[in-house]
Amino acid sequence: MKQIAIVGGGISGLAAANALEKRAAEQNIPIKITIIERANRIGGNISTEDYNGFKIEGGPDSFFSPKPAAIKLAIELGLTDSLLNTNSEKKGISVYHKKRLHNIPDGVILLNRSMIKPLLFGSLMSIRGKLRMALEPFIPKKNDGEDESLANFIRRRVGGEFLYKITEPLLAGIHAGNAETMSIRSTFPQFVQLEEEYGSITRAIFSPKRSDAGGKRSSSYTPFVTLKDGMKQLPEAIVSKLKDTEINLNIEVEKISETGSGYKISAKGGKEVEADVVIITTPAYSAADMLEETDAELDAKLREINYASTATITLAYPKEKIDQSFMKGFGIIIPRSGDNLIKAITITSNKFFHRAPDGALLIRVFVGGGGDDKILSLSDSDIMQKVREELKSIMGIAEEPLLNRINRWNNVWPQYEVGHKKRVDRIEEIVSKHKGLYLTGAAYRGIGIADSVLNSDKIAEQILSLK
Repeated sequence: MKQIAIVGGGISGLAAANALEKRAAEQNIPIKITIIERANRIGGNISTEDYNGFKIEGGPDSFFSPKPAAIKLAIELGLTDSLLNTNSEKKGISVYHKKRLHNIPDGVILLNRSMIKPLLFGSLMSIRGKLRMALEPFIPKKNDGEDESLANFIRRRVGGEFLYKITEPLLAGIHAGNAETMSIRSTFPQFVQLEEEYGSITRAIFSPKRSDAGGKRSSSYTPFVTLKDGMKQLPEAIVSKLKDTEINLNIEVEKISETGSGYKISAKGGKEVEADVVIITTPAYSAADMLEETDAELDAKLREINYASTATITLAYPKEKIDQSFMKGFGIIIPRSGDNLIKAITITSNKFFHRAPDGALLIRVFVGGGGDDKILSLSDSDIMQKVREELKSIMGIAEEPLLNRINRWNNVWPQYEVGHKKRVDRIEEIVSKHKGLYLTGAAYRGIGIADSVLNSDKIAEQILSLK
């Protein structure tokens, strides 16, 4: 019987266990899986709290449906009826600039042609910015094949104003990163592919060969999809299905050693686990700590992956106390300035149904990330005070909230900086020399839930193909 240890009980570890059990059953391969998690619960960054009719998401609040792996898994787990699209009556994202809300088209996220007219005729971009956008088809494409930053790519193709007002707050926020250092090839490779294939993003958008640069997705789902009872449903559904997996909580791994026939996992308190195969799904720096004595180069390469910290602040208010201009959409993004702390605001109860009682508005505020982590050194009460001061300035909210929560995420956002793909290629090359050792998770080839699920499934396939 193959003994498999998974270090980390977040979505990557759980998805790996699920995929391993499924494939092993199909191939009639006996396995025994042990998940080792240092926290007192499973799910990792997925964290849903139920409170007086509110669904409070401390971590991710949805899947990105153009990457279908997460939705496919939810369906396989029997969660089809729980999949919840965004509210079609409250759709849209706005940019808060110069004390005004400026709507941006939904197609910006997926680079659909529907984005062009609203951008050219909307109020957000200046005439100069619109003219610079119009020059995009005439900008020569980059031919050297080298990586560059997201900021440099956008600046080069459509100009600095588009970068500052839309790209930085909208896309860099997904990675909690700084657009000036984010790798375009590791974060948004589809942009590079469009430039290489069509020579221009604009020509790509209007090409009859291309219907949707954002990826194929079923028309049944909006770009963002959640679960009716909260994102916690996904890890809970996986755990309920596992049969050959033992989950150990409150155990912190200190060292992973090669034994000749496999691996020995040593944890605090003297606990030891032996396994033929080890899958490490923790942050890269934690994996480096565990493997420090196993491979010096691997240890060094893993430590080259930097991390950012963020916090989500959730608040609720009576709807009648909120300016109605903020009730039309479900998101507000805020370009960087010299003093703003808030990066984005999600009006959660507008975005999804079943998130707040009637008459109440639930919002989430995002701070930190992108090299701007100073606010996270403050106490919870000081963070809450500063966030409420900015909400008063932005949304005019002076009321005491019906509830407030702060979820801190310290060093959980891997930074896909320029050169990330080459770095990960080398990490995987080194790991391949250690038979039975695998690394997966957000640090390497995708930070989203769908990426984690897909990558864990690939790892399971590799492991069981070796038998």
